[in-house]
Amino acid sequence: MTSILNNSRRPDITVNISGRIDITSRIVKLLNMQAGDVVDVCQHGVEYFLYVRRTSQEIVGRHEGLCFPTSRGGRGSYRTWSVRLAKALRDVCGKEDYIVRFPCGEAQVIDEKIYVPIIVRNPL
Repeated sequence: MTSILNNSRRPDITVNISGRIDITSRIVKLLNMQAGDVVDVCQHGVEYFLYVRRTSQEIVGRHEGLCFPTSRGGRGSYRTWSVRLAKALRDVCGKEDYIVRFPCGEAQVIDEKIYVPIIVRNPL
């Protein structure tokens, strides 16, 4: 017998070659994101973390990585556009596909900031 669902894990972050990055509602809730927040990815050793770099109240001017909700409700999934961030995530996992999907771990609080680890070794 062969399984229909080889991998039942659903992605938390979807990265397109065009720079579009989709973030699921689970990650939005873990990071306490609001519309207008700026996200970034940082590296600590071999791990990569997604975090809110600037909140919408701190924003002045235009920023790369500015997030906005994909639906009218506002607490669903979020989307941002950043070619540099998308290219960096695709280069880390070594995939050259048009779309790369990543699962994420549980949130960690370090220095009063919330970080969510991105599992880059096993993209979905």
